[in-house]
Amino acid sequence: MTGKLLIRILVMALLIVLTAACAAPEAAPEAAAGAEAEEEMAEETSGPRPLPDDLAAFIADHEPGTLITEEEWYEFLGDDQCTLESFHLERAWTEAHLRYVDQMLMDRHPNVTVEYSHDIKAMDMMRLRLAAGDPMGVSRHGIHTPDLPVAAEQGFLLPITTLLDVEITDEPGVPIRDRLNVEGVMAFSYGRGTDWEDAYSLGYDLTGYGLLFNYDLFVENGWTTQPQTWEEFLDLTDTIRESGMAPICGRSGHWDVHIFTNGYLITKAGGPQAAVDMCNLEEGAFRNEAVVWAHKEVQKLYQTPGNVPDGAEAMDGNAALVELISGNCAMRMGEGTSPKAAAALAPDDFRWGFMWVPGPADGKGRAVGGHMGRGGGGQLYAGNTLPANCAKWGLEWLRLASSHESALFFLTDSGTPLYFNTDISEVEVAPHVEMLMAGVAAAEDHTFVAYPHGHPSVSKIYYESRDDLVYGDLTVEEFIENVETEAARVRASDDWEHPGCTAENLGLVPRK
Repeated sequence: MTGKLLIRILVMALLIVLTAACAAPEAAPEAAAGAEAEEEMAEETSGPRPLPDDLAAFIADHEPGTLITEEEWYEFLGDDQCTLESFHLERAWTEAHLRYVDQMLMDRHPNVTVEYSHDIKAMDMMRLRLAAGDPMGVSRHGIHTPDLPVAAEQGFLLPITTLLDVEITDEPGVPIRDRLNVEGVMAFSYGRGTDWEDAYSLGYDLTGYGLLFNYDLFVENGWTTQPQTWEEFLDLTDTIRESGMAPICGRSGHWDVHIFTNGYLITKAGGPQAAVDMCNLEEGAFRNEAVVWAHKEVQKLYQTPGNVPDGAEAMDGNAALVELISGNCAMRMGEGTSPKAAAALAPDDFRWGFMWVPGPADGKGRAVGGHMGRGGGGQLYAGNTLPANCAKWGLEWLRLASSHESALFFLTDSGTPLYFNTDISEVEVAPHVEMLMAGVAAAEDHTFVAYPHGHPSVSKIYYESRDDLVYGDLTVEEFIENVETEAARVRASDDWEHPGCTAENLGLVPRK
Protein backbone atom coordinates (compact mmCIF):
# COMPACT_ATOMS: atom_id res chain seq x y z
CA MET A 1 0.00 0.00 0.00
CA THR A 2 1.30 3.46 -0.83
CA GLY A 3 1.81 5.95 1.98
CA LYS A 4 -0.70 8.31 0.43
CA LEU A 5 -3.37 5.64 0.22
CA LEU A 6 -2.83 4.61 3.84
CA ILE A 7 -3.13 8.23 4.94
CA ARG A 8 -6.37 8.59 2.95
CA ILE A 9 -7.85 5.49 4.51
CA LEU A 10 -6.89 6.52 8.04
CA VAL A 11 -8.19 10.07 7.54
CA MET A 12 -11.47 8.76 6.20
CA ALA A 13 -11.81 6.40 9.15
CA LEU A 14 -11.13 9.24 11.56
CA LEU A 15 -13.70 11.47 9.85
CA ILE A 16 -16.32 8.75 10.07
CA VAL A 17 -15.67 8.33 13.78
CA LEU A 18 -15.72 12.07 14.49
CA THR A 19 -18.83 12.67 12.39
CA ALA A 20 -20.73 9.89 14.09
CA ALA A 21 -19.63 11.05 17.53
CA CYS A 22 -20.69 14.66 16.91
CA ALA A 23 -23.97 13.90 15.19
CA ALA A 24 -25.17 11.19 17.57
CA PRO A 25 -23.22 10.82 20.84
CA GLU A 26 -25.47 7.99 21.94
CA ALA A 27 -24.41 5.95 18.91
CA ALA A 28 -20.79 5.54 20.05
CA PRO A 29 -20.88 1.73 19.70
CA GLU A 30 -21.93 2.10 16.05
CA ALA A 31 -19.13 4.59 15.45
CA ALA A 32 -16.64 2.19 16.99
CA ALA A 33 -17.98 -0.60 14.80
CA GLY A 34 -17.59 1.65 11.77
CA ALA A 35 -13.99 2.38 12.71
CA GLU A 36 -13.29 -1.34 13.12
CA ALA A 37 -14.81 -2.00 9.71
CA GLU A 38 -12.55 0.64 8.17
CA GLU A 39 -9.53 -0.95 9.85
CA GLU A 40 -10.54 -4.34 8.49
CA MET A 41 -10.93 -2.83 5.01
CA ALA A 42 -7.48 -1.27 5.32
CA GLU A 43 -6.04 -4.69 6.15
CA GLU A 44 -7.87 -6.29 3.24
CA THR A 45 -6.48 -3.70 0.82
CA SER A 46 -2.92 -3.65 2.20
CA GLY A 47 -1.48 -4.00 -1.27
CA PRO A 48 -2.53 -3.97 -4.90
CA ARG A 49 -5.78 -5.86 -5.35
CA PRO A 50 -5.24 -8.77 -7.77
CA LEU A 51 -7.59 -9.40 -10.65
CA PRO A 52 -10.09 -12.21 -10.12
CA ASP A 53 -8.51 -15.51 -11.15
CA ASP A 54 -10.81 -16.19 -14.09
CA LEU A 55 -10.35 -12.69 -15.53
CA ALA A 56 -6.58 -12.77 -15.01
CA ALA A 57 -6.40 -16.13 -16.81
CA PHE A 58 -8.58 -14.89 -19.67
CA ILE A 59 -6.34 -11.87 -20.17
CA ALA A 60 -3.16 -13.95 -19.95
CA ASP A 61 -4.41 -16.41 -22.56
CA HIS A 62 -5.45 -13.71 -25.03
CA GLU A 63 -3.21 -12.61 -27.88
CA PRO A 64 -3.58 -8.81 -28.16
CA GLY A 65 -5.20 -7.70 -31.39
CA THR A 66 -7.02 -10.99 -31.94
CA LEU A 67 -10.81 -10.75 -32.22
CA ILE A 68 -12.81 -12.23 -29.36
CA THR A 69 -16.22 -13.15 -30.72
CA GLU A 70 -19.35 -12.45 -28.73
CA GLU A 71 -19.88 -16.20 -28.42
CA GLU A 72 -16.41 -16.65 -26.92
CA TRP A 73 -16.98 -13.66 -24.64
CA TYR A 74 -20.31 -15.01 -23.41
CA GLU A 75 -18.74 -18.40 -22.76
CA PHE A 76 -16.20 -16.67 -20.53
CA LEU A 77 -18.86 -14.60 -18.75
CA GLY A 78 -20.92 -17.63 -17.82
CA ASP A 79 -24.03 -17.17 -15.71
CA ASP A 80 -22.69 -16.10 -12.31
CA GLN A 81 -25.23 -14.20 -10.23
CA CYS A 82 -24.12 -10.61 -9.68
CA THR A 83 -25.44 -7.29 -8.45
CA LEU A 84 -23.52 -4.48 -10.15
CA GLU A 85 -23.54 -0.90 -8.91
CA SER A 86 -23.92 1.71 -11.63
CA PHE A 87 -22.66 4.95 -10.04
CA HIS A 88 -22.50 8.27 -11.86
CA LEU A 89 -22.35 12.01 -11.64
CA GLU A 90 -25.81 13.50 -11.82
CA ARG A 91 -25.96 15.12 -15.24
CA ALA A 92 -29.37 15.53 -16.82
CA TRP A 93 -28.51 14.79 -20.45
CA THR A 94 -26.76 11.47 -19.80
CA GLU A 95 -28.90 9.91 -17.10
CA ALA A 96 -31.34 8.37 -19.58
CA HIS A 97 -28.48 6.84 -21.55
CA LEU A 98 -26.83 5.30 -18.51
CA ARG A 99 -30.11 3.77 -17.39
CA TYR A 100 -30.52 2.45 -20.93
CA VAL A 101 -27.17 0.64 -20.74
CA ASP A 102 -28.10 -0.73 -17.31
CA GLN A 103 -31.26 -2.19 -18.82
CA MET A 104 -29.37 -3.58 -21.81
CA LEU A 105 -27.17 -5.55 -19.43
CA MET A 106 -30.09 -6.94 -17.45
CA ASP A 107 -32.06 -7.83 -20.58
CA ARG A 108 -29.18 -9.81 -22.04
CA HIS A 109 -28.11 -11.35 -18.75
CA PRO A 110 -31.03 -12.13 -16.42
CA ASN A 111 -28.53 -13.35 -13.82
CA VAL A 112 -27.23 -9.79 -13.37
CA THR A 113 -29.00 -7.03 -11.45
CA VAL A 114 -27.90 -3.42 -11.80
CA GLU A 115 -28.43 -0.99 -8.97
CA TYR A 116 -28.32 2.54 -10.35
CA SER A 117 -27.27 5.50 -8.22
CA HIS A 118 -26.17 9.01 -9.03
CA ASP A 119 -25.23 12.09 -7.09
CA ILE A 120 -24.21 15.65 -7.90
CA LYS A 121 -21.22 15.10 -5.58
CA ALA A 122 -20.28 11.83 -7.24
CA MET A 123 -16.65 12.82 -7.89
CA ASP A 124 -16.00 13.52 -4.21
CA MET A 125 -17.75 10.32 -3.19
CA MET A 126 -15.74 8.30 -5.70
CA ARG A 127 -12.47 9.64 -4.34
CA LEU A 128 -13.46 8.70 -0.80
CA ARG A 129 -14.45 5.25 -1.91
CA LEU A 130 -11.23 4.71 -3.80
CA ALA A 131 -9.26 5.81 -0.76
CA ALA A 132 -11.17 3.26 1.31
CA GLY A 133 -10.58 0.49 -1.22
CA ASP A 134 -14.24 0.27 -2.20
CA PRO A 135 -14.51 1.23 -5.88
CA MET A 136 -17.79 1.43 -7.75
CA GLY A 137 -18.98 -1.28 -10.11
CA VAL A 138 -19.21 0.87 -13.22
CA SER A 139 -18.99 4.62 -13.44
CA ARG A 140 -19.21 7.51 -15.81
CA HIS A 141 -17.10 10.53 -14.92
CA GLY A 142 -15.44 11.40 -11.71
CA ILE A 143 -12.01 9.75 -11.44
CA HIS A 144 -9.29 12.20 -12.31
CA THR A 145 -5.59 12.25 -11.74
CA PRO A 146 -4.04 11.87 -9.24
CA ASP A 147 -6.88 9.56 -8.15
CA LEU A 148 -6.91 7.51 -11.33
CA PRO A 149 -3.24 6.41 -11.29
CA VAL A 150 -3.53 5.47 -7.60
CA ALA A 151 -6.71 3.51 -8.26
CA ALA A 152 -5.13 1.70 -11.21
CA GLU A 153 -1.88 0.93 -9.39
CA GLN A 154 -3.80 -0.49 -6.45
CA GLY A 155 -5.84 -2.73 -8.73
CA PHE A 156 -9.10 -0.94 -7.95
CA LEU A 157 -9.89 -0.45 -11.65
CA LEU A 158 -10.11 -3.05 -14.39
CA PRO A 159 -7.76 -2.84 -17.40
CA ILE A 160 -9.72 -2.58 -20.63
CA THR A 161 -7.01 -3.54 -23.13
CA THR A 162 -8.41 -7.03 -23.74
CA LEU A 163 -12.00 -5.74 -23.80
CA LEU A 164 -11.13 -3.65 -26.86
CA ASP A 165 -10.68 -6.87 -28.86
CA VAL A 166 -14.18 -8.12 -28.00
CA GLU A 167 -16.79 -8.07 -30.75
CA ILE A 168 -19.38 -5.29 -30.61
CA THR A 169 -22.70 -6.81 -29.65
CA ASP A 170 -24.55 -5.80 -32.83
CA GLU A 171 -21.72 -5.61 -35.37
CA PRO A 172 -20.33 -9.10 -36.11
CA GLY A 173 -16.60 -9.18 -36.68
CA VAL A 174 -16.01 -5.61 -35.43
CA PRO A 175 -14.01 -5.19 -32.19
CA ILE A 176 -14.52 -2.17 -29.97
CA ARG A 177 -11.13 -0.69 -30.87
CA ASP A 178 -12.18 -0.36 -34.54
CA ARG A 179 -15.01 1.96 -33.54
CA LEU A 180 -12.64 4.69 -32.35
CA ASN A 181 -11.70 7.43 -34.77
CA VAL A 182 -10.73 10.49 -32.75
CA GLU A 183 -7.09 11.42 -32.30
CA GLY A 184 -5.90 11.32 -28.73
CA VAL A 185 -8.74 9.31 -27.26
CA MET A 186 -6.57 6.28 -26.61
CA ALA A 187 -3.84 8.28 -24.93
CA PHE A 188 -6.32 9.95 -22.61
CA SER A 189 -7.38 6.70 -21.04
CA TYR A 190 -4.98 6.17 -18.19
CA GLY A 191 -1.82 4.87 -19.76
CA ARG A 192 0.88 6.93 -21.42
CA GLY A 193 0.93 5.58 -24.97
CA THR A 194 -1.47 5.44 -27.86
CA ASP A 195 -1.60 1.65 -28.03
CA TRP A 196 -4.01 1.21 -25.12
CA GLU A 197 -1.29 -0.27 -22.96
CA ASP A 198 -2.47 -0.15 -19.34
CA ALA A 199 -5.67 1.68 -20.26
CA TYR A 200 -8.32 1.79 -17.56
CA SER A 201 -11.06 3.96 -18.98
CA LEU A 202 -13.15 3.95 -22.13
CA GLY A 203 -14.24 7.19 -23.77
CA TYR A 204 -17.65 7.25 -25.37
CA ASP A 205 -18.77 10.77 -26.21
CA LEU A 206 -17.70 14.18 -27.38
CA THR A 207 -18.77 17.54 -26.06
CA GLY A 208 -18.55 20.70 -28.11
CA TYR A 209 -17.34 23.77 -26.23
CA GLY A 210 -18.17 27.17 -27.57
CA LEU A 211 -21.09 29.60 -27.44
CA LEU A 212 -24.78 28.90 -27.07
CA PHE A 213 -26.82 31.73 -28.53
CA ASN A 214 -30.37 32.89 -29.06
CA TYR A 215 -30.83 31.94 -32.71
CA ASP A 216 -33.84 34.12 -33.50
CA LEU A 217 -32.21 37.12 -31.86
CA PHE A 218 -29.22 36.75 -34.17
CA VAL A 219 -31.45 36.35 -37.25
CA GLU A 220 -33.55 39.41 -36.36
CA ASN A 221 -30.46 41.58 -35.98
CA GLY A 222 -28.49 40.15 -38.88
CA TRP A 223 -25.56 39.09 -36.70
CA THR A 224 -23.17 36.47 -38.00
CA THR A 225 -23.38 33.11 -36.26
CA GLN A 226 -19.89 32.04 -37.24
CA PRO A 227 -17.15 34.67 -37.09
CA GLN A 228 -14.05 33.29 -38.78
CA THR A 229 -11.36 34.97 -36.66
CA TRP A 230 -10.95 36.24 -33.11
CA GLU A 231 -10.93 39.77 -34.49
CA GLU A 232 -14.29 39.19 -36.19
CA PHE A 233 -15.64 37.81 -32.91
CA LEU A 234 -14.58 40.98 -31.09
CA ASP A 235 -16.29 43.04 -33.79
CA LEU A 236 -19.45 40.99 -33.19
CA THR A 237 -19.35 41.64 -29.44
CA ASP A 238 -18.85 45.35 -30.11
CA THR A 239 -21.88 45.39 -32.42
CA ILE A 240 -24.05 43.59 -29.88
CA ARG A 241 -22.93 45.84 -27.02
CA GLU A 242 -23.54 49.00 -29.08
CA SER A 243 -27.10 47.80 -29.71
CA GLY A 244 -27.70 48.07 -25.95
CA MET A 245 -27.49 44.36 -25.17
CA ALA A 246 -24.86 42.48 -23.19
CA PRO A 247 -23.02 40.12 -25.55
CA ILE A 248 -22.09 37.49 -22.92
CA CYS A 249 -24.22 36.00 -20.12
CA GLY A 250 -23.04 34.65 -16.85
CA ARG A 251 -20.07 34.40 -14.59
CA SER A 252 -16.61 33.67 -15.89
CA GLY A 253 -16.42 30.21 -14.30
CA HIS A 254 -13.24 28.24 -14.89
CA TRP A 255 -14.72 26.11 -17.68
CA ASP A 256 -16.18 29.11 -19.46
CA VAL A 257 -12.89 30.96 -19.59
CA HIS A 258 -11.10 27.75 -20.50
CA ILE A 259 -13.15 27.69 -23.71
CA PHE A 260 -11.57 30.93 -24.85
CA THR A 261 -8.04 30.57 -23.51
CA ASN A 262 -7.01 26.93 -23.81
CA GLY A 263 -9.54 25.71 -26.35
CA TYR A 264 -8.87 28.43 -28.90
CA LEU A 265 -6.60 31.34 -28.26
CA ILE A 266 -3.50 29.69 -26.82
CA THR A 267 -3.44 26.86 -29.33
CA LYS A 268 -4.24 29.19 -32.22
CA ALA A 269 -1.78 31.92 -31.25
CA GLY A 270 1.06 29.70 -30.04
CA GLY A 271 0.48 26.56 -32.07
CA PRO A 272 0.03 23.05 -30.67
CA GLN A 273 3.41 23.13 -28.92
CA ALA A 274 2.20 25.87 -26.57
CA ALA A 275 -0.56 23.59 -25.33
CA VAL A 276 1.75 20.57 -25.17
CA ASP A 277 4.29 22.44 -23.03
CA MET A 278 1.55 23.51 -20.61
CA CYS A 279 0.30 19.94 -20.30
CA ASN A 280 3.82 18.69 -19.62
CA LEU A 281 4.50 21.49 -17.08
CA GLU A 282 7.59 22.55 -18.97
CA GLU A 283 9.45 25.32 -17.19
CA GLY A 284 8.23 28.69 -18.44
CA ALA A 285 5.35 27.16 -20.40
CA PHE A 286 2.80 29.47 -18.81
CA ARG A 287 4.98 32.52 -19.53
CA ASN A 288 4.70 31.77 -23.26
CA GLU A 289 3.68 34.98 -25.02
CA ALA A 290 0.65 33.23 -26.52
CA VAL A 291 -0.54 32.16 -23.04
CA VAL A 292 -0.09 35.68 -21.65
CA TRP A 293 -1.79 37.24 -24.67
CA ALA A 294 -4.76 34.88 -24.49
CA HIS A 295 -5.46 35.61 -20.84
CA LYS A 296 -5.17 39.34 -21.43
CA GLU A 297 -7.67 39.09 -24.28
CA VAL A 298 -10.18 37.26 -22.09
CA GLN A 299 -9.63 39.67 -19.21
CA LYS A 300 -10.24 42.59 -21.58
CA LEU A 301 -13.36 40.90 -22.93
CA TYR A 302 -14.88 40.62 -19.46
CA GLN A 303 -13.74 44.01 -18.20
CA THR A 304 -15.07 46.02 -21.14
CA PRO A 305 -18.12 47.87 -19.72
CA GLY A 306 -21.37 46.43 -21.04
CA ASN A 307 -19.96 43.12 -22.26
CA VAL A 308 -21.49 41.15 -19.39
CA PRO A 309 -24.72 42.01 -17.54
CA ASP A 310 -24.72 43.46 -14.03
CA GLY A 311 -24.39 40.80 -11.38
CA ALA A 312 -22.69 38.36 -13.74
CA GLU A 313 -20.22 37.28 -11.05
CA ALA A 314 -23.04 35.76 -9.01
CA MET A 315 -24.93 34.07 -11.85
CA ASP A 316 -25.12 30.32 -11.94
CA GLY A 317 -25.65 28.41 -15.17
CA ASN A 318 -29.44 28.51 -15.02
CA ALA A 319 -29.55 32.24 -14.30
CA ALA A 320 -27.35 32.84 -17.35
CA LEU A 321 -29.65 30.70 -19.49
CA VAL A 322 -32.66 32.72 -18.34
CA GLU A 323 -30.86 35.89 -19.44
CA LEU A 324 -30.13 34.30 -22.80
CA ILE A 325 -33.64 32.94 -23.38
CA SER A 326 -35.28 36.21 -22.35
CA GLY A 327 -33.12 38.17 -24.80
CA ASN A 328 -31.25 40.17 -22.14
CA CYS A 329 -27.97 38.94 -23.54
CA ALA A 330 -26.94 37.26 -26.76
CA MET A 331 -24.48 34.47 -26.00
CA ARG A 332 -23.47 32.14 -23.22
CA MET A 333 -20.19 30.29 -23.01
CA GLY A 334 -20.47 26.63 -22.17
CA GLU A 335 -20.89 23.14 -23.48
CA GLY A 336 -22.66 22.77 -26.78
CA THR A 337 -25.52 20.77 -25.35
CA SER A 338 -28.90 21.87 -24.17
CA PRO A 339 -29.35 20.17 -20.80
CA LYS A 340 -32.72 19.17 -19.46
CA ALA A 341 -32.69 22.19 -17.14
CA ALA A 342 -32.20 24.56 -20.07
CA ALA A 343 -35.00 22.92 -22.03
CA ALA A 344 -37.31 23.36 -19.05
CA LEU A 345 -36.51 27.07 -18.93
CA ALA A 346 -37.06 27.71 -22.62
CA PRO A 347 -40.42 27.96 -24.42
CA ASP A 348 -41.22 25.20 -26.90
CA ASP A 349 -40.47 27.39 -29.91
CA PHE A 350 -37.14 28.68 -28.60
CA ARG A 351 -34.31 27.98 -31.02
CA TRP A 352 -30.80 27.39 -29.78
CA GLY A 353 -27.72 28.18 -31.80
CA PHE A 354 -24.13 27.09 -31.28
CA MET A 355 -20.94 28.61 -32.63
CA TRP A 356 -17.24 28.00 -32.27
CA VAL A 357 -14.99 30.71 -30.92
CA PRO A 358 -12.25 31.30 -33.50
CA GLY A 359 -8.59 32.03 -32.96
CA PRO A 360 -6.53 35.01 -34.13
CA ALA A 361 -6.29 35.59 -37.87
CA ASP A 362 -2.48 35.47 -37.82
CA GLY A 363 -2.25 32.51 -35.49
CA LYS A 364 0.02 29.50 -35.89
CA GLY A 365 -2.89 27.11 -35.75
CA ARG A 366 -5.76 26.59 -38.17
CA ALA A 367 -8.16 29.15 -39.54
CA VAL A 368 -10.96 28.26 -37.13
CA GLY A 369 -10.29 26.75 -33.74
CA GLY A 370 -13.26 24.60 -32.92
CA HIS A 371 -13.04 22.52 -29.77
CA MET A 372 -14.57 19.11 -29.24
CA GLY A 373 -13.58 18.28 -25.70
CA ARG A 374 -12.84 14.81 -24.41
CA GLY A 375 -12.83 15.15 -20.68
CA GLY A 376 -13.63 13.05 -17.63
CA GLY A 377 -17.29 13.44 -18.40
CA GLY A 378 -16.87 11.24 -21.43
CA GLN A 379 -15.04 8.38 -19.72
CA LEU A 380 -16.37 5.06 -18.47
CA TYR A 381 -14.69 2.95 -15.80
CA ALA A 382 -15.22 -0.50 -14.32
CA GLY A 383 -14.13 -1.21 -10.77
CA ASN A 384 -12.37 -4.32 -9.57
CA THR A 385 -15.24 -4.99 -7.21
CA LEU A 386 -16.11 -7.58 -4.63
CA PRO A 387 -17.41 -10.20 -4.97
CA ALA A 388 -14.82 -11.11 -7.57
CA ASN A 389 -17.33 -12.56 -10.03
CA CYS A 390 -18.76 -9.05 -10.62
CA ALA A 391 -15.60 -7.71 -12.25
CA LYS A 392 -16.23 -9.29 -15.63
CA TRP A 393 -19.79 -7.94 -15.64
CA GLY A 394 -18.40 -4.44 -15.31
CA LEU A 395 -16.46 -5.03 -18.52
CA GLU A 396 -19.61 -6.37 -20.19
CA TRP A 397 -21.40 -3.15 -19.18
CA LEU A 398 -18.65 -1.15 -20.94
CA ARG A 399 -18.96 -3.36 -24.03
CA LEU A 400 -22.70 -2.76 -24.25
CA ALA A 401 -22.18 0.97 -23.75
CA SER A 402 -19.99 0.82 -26.88
CA SER A 403 -22.63 -0.88 -29.02
CA HIS A 404 -24.37 0.54 -32.06
CA GLU A 405 -27.69 0.35 -30.21
CA SER A 406 -26.33 2.33 -27.29
CA ALA A 407 -24.74 4.87 -29.64
CA LEU A 408 -27.98 5.52 -31.47
CA PHE A 409 -29.93 5.96 -28.25
CA PHE A 410 -27.34 8.41 -27.00
CA LEU A 411 -27.42 10.35 -30.25
CA THR A 412 -31.20 10.50 -30.62
CA ASP A 413 -32.20 11.00 -26.99
CA SER A 414 -29.78 12.67 -24.69
CA GLY A 415 -26.17 13.03 -25.71
CA THR A 416 -23.69 14.75 -27.95
CA PRO A 417 -22.35 13.27 -31.22
CA LEU A 418 -20.41 10.10 -30.61
CA TYR A 419 -16.96 9.50 -31.97
CA PHE A 420 -17.97 5.99 -32.99
CA ASN A 421 -18.12 5.23 -36.72
CA THR A 422 -21.89 5.30 -36.69
CA ASP A 423 -23.80 6.08 -39.88
CA ILE A 424 -26.31 8.74 -38.86
CA SER A 425 -27.36 9.84 -42.35
CA GLU A 426 -30.86 8.46 -41.86
CA VAL A 427 -31.14 9.20 -38.15
CA GLU A 428 -33.26 11.98 -36.70
CA VAL A 429 -30.97 13.20 -33.94
CA ALA A 430 -31.97 15.01 -30.76
CA PRO A 431 -32.50 18.78 -31.30
CA HIS A 432 -29.54 19.90 -29.21
CA VAL A 433 -27.30 17.40 -31.02
CA GLU A 434 -28.48 18.83 -34.34
CA MET A 435 -27.61 22.29 -33.02
CA LEU A 436 -24.11 21.18 -32.16
CA MET A 437 -23.59 19.44 -35.48
CA ALA A 438 -24.66 22.61 -37.29
CA GLY A 439 -22.07 24.54 -35.32
CA VAL A 440 -19.38 22.07 -36.33
CA ALA A 441 -20.44 22.22 -39.98
CA ALA A 442 -20.23 26.02 -39.97
CA ALA A 443 -16.56 25.98 -38.97
CA GLU A 444 -13.95 25.69 -41.70
CA ASP A 445 -12.04 23.23 -39.58
CA HIS A 446 -12.11 22.12 -35.98
CA THR A 447 -9.80 20.66 -33.41
CA PHE A 448 -10.45 17.61 -31.27
CA VAL A 449 -8.93 18.02 -27.83
CA ALA A 450 -8.33 15.12 -25.49
CA TYR A 451 -8.50 17.16 -22.28
CA PRO A 452 -7.75 20.67 -20.99
CA HIS A 453 -4.19 21.66 -21.73
CA GLY A 454 -3.07 21.91 -18.16
CA HIS A 455 -1.83 19.29 -15.77
CA PRO A 456 -4.49 18.35 -13.20
CA SER A 457 -1.97 18.90 -10.40
CA VAL A 458 -2.06 22.63 -11.07
CA SER A 459 -5.74 22.73 -11.94
CA LYS A 460 -6.91 24.28 -8.68
CA ILE A 461 -4.80 27.38 -9.03
CA TYR A 462 -5.04 27.45 -12.84
CA TYR A 463 -8.79 27.00 -13.20
CA GLU A 464 -10.32 28.12 -9.92
CA SER A 465 -8.66 31.54 -9.90
CA ARG A 466 -10.11 32.47 -13.29
CA ASP A 467 -12.86 34.60 -11.72
CA ASP A 468 -10.22 36.61 -9.86
CA LEU A 469 -8.35 37.03 -13.12
CA VAL A 470 -11.15 38.18 -15.39
CA TYR A 471 -12.70 40.55 -12.86
CA GLY A 472 -9.38 42.21 -12.06
CA ASP A 473 -8.54 40.87 -8.59
CA LEU A 474 -5.45 39.33 -10.19
CA THR A 475 -3.36 40.77 -12.98
CA VAL A 476 -2.41 38.41 -15.78
CA GLU A 477 1.20 38.60 -14.65
CA GLU A 478 0.26 37.63 -11.09
CA PHE A 479 -1.91 34.81 -12.35
CA ILE A 480 0.84 33.43 -14.58
CA GLU A 481 3.48 33.59 -11.86
CA ASN A 482 1.16 31.81 -9.39
CA VAL A 483 0.69 29.00 -11.89
CA GLU A 484 4.41 28.78 -12.70
CA THR A 485 5.21 28.57 -8.97
CA GLU A 486 2.72 25.73 -8.53
CA ALA A 487 4.05 23.97 -11.62
CA ALA A 488 7.60 24.16 -10.23
CA ARG A 489 6.39 22.70 -6.92
CA VAL A 490 4.70 19.81 -8.73
CA ARG A 491 7.75 19.09 -10.89
CA ALA A 492 9.92 18.91 -7.77
CA SER A 493 7.58 16.56 -5.90
CA ASP A 494 8.62 12.95 -5.39
CA ASP A 495 5.49 11.37 -6.83
CA TRP A 496 5.00 13.38 -10.02
CA GLU A 497 5.22 11.48 -13.28
CA HIS A 498 5.80 13.39 -16.50
CA PRO A 499 2.50 12.99 -18.40
CA GLY A 500 4.17 12.81 -21.80
CA CYS A 501 1.62 14.91 -23.69
CA THR A 502 2.09 15.30 -27.43
CA ALA A 503 0.21 17.17 -30.11
CA GLU A 504 -1.01 13.80 -31.35
CA ASN A 505 -2.38 12.47 -28.09
CA LEU A 506 -3.93 15.81 -27.20
CA GLY A 507 -5.69 15.75 -30.54
CA LEU A 508 -4.13 19.01 -31.74
CA VAL A 509 -2.94 17.79 -35.12
CA PRO A 510 -5.22 18.00 -38.18
CA ARG A 511 -7.65 15.17 -38.69
CA LYS A 512 -6.69 12.73 -41.45
